Amino acid sequence: MAFYCYSHAAMEADLSTNTFKVYHVLAKHANNKTRECFLRKEIIAKLIGKSVSTVNRALRELVQKGLMKKEYQYTRKGEQTANLYTLLDKPEIAVHADSQAFSMPKENPKKYTISTEIIKEDINGTSLKVYCYLKNHANKNGKSFLCIDSIAKDLKVCWRTVHRAIKELVKVGVISFKASFGRFSTFILKEQAEAAHPNKPAAKDYISAAQNHQFFSKIMYSLNKIFSMRI
Repeated sequence: MAFYCYSHAAMEADLSTNTFKVYHVLAKHANNKTRECFLRKEIIAKLIGKSVSTVNRALRELVQKGLMKKEYQYTRKGEQTANLYTLLDKPEIAVHADSQAFSMPKENPKKYTISTEIIKEDINGTSLKVYCYLKNHANKNGKSFLCIDSIAKDLKVCWRTVHRAIKELVKVGVISFKASFGRFSTFILKEQAEAAHPNKPAAKDYISAAQNHQFFSKIMYSLNKIFSMRI
């Protein structure tokens, strides 16, 4: 399984969902040391399933927020070719960039590796954001114990949006999800769990996120009703 590197700086930059996915496409094709890549806008548009104008807006946002530097490239005949994009998500690159770089934390920003298969899957930018959030909070076995409301708050979206994203991630088979009676739910990243235990049989998929939420919401509603009646 192939992997590529990405930085937590992209999460902190509060990018739009389309821009976030464009960032990951660039990160997938970038050199891990120099963070440089050559990609035509038409190819990026095809990879994310959006128009070229959407890609242009995303690239402008990455430059404006200091996460990327763009350089025009020309052939010997003077014809424009694929641009050179340099991701400024590493402090040693951002410091020497000509453009004003994204404000990095004092400590080195956390770097993660992610399977290239996640870009191949037909998932939208919001689901990719949620997946990266789970990845950033997962332990070495790929497990994370998180509250859906907290995920929504940190990503600045409503909890329904998070539920739809989790449902989509479960559907394409990149995570497993299990709701609980408490505040926290269990999320398992399949790529990380399989890497940690290559000889262990794959765990049975949990029920979908939406079904889990509806089931436990009904139980909690019934319990609240019973307690209110006693009072």
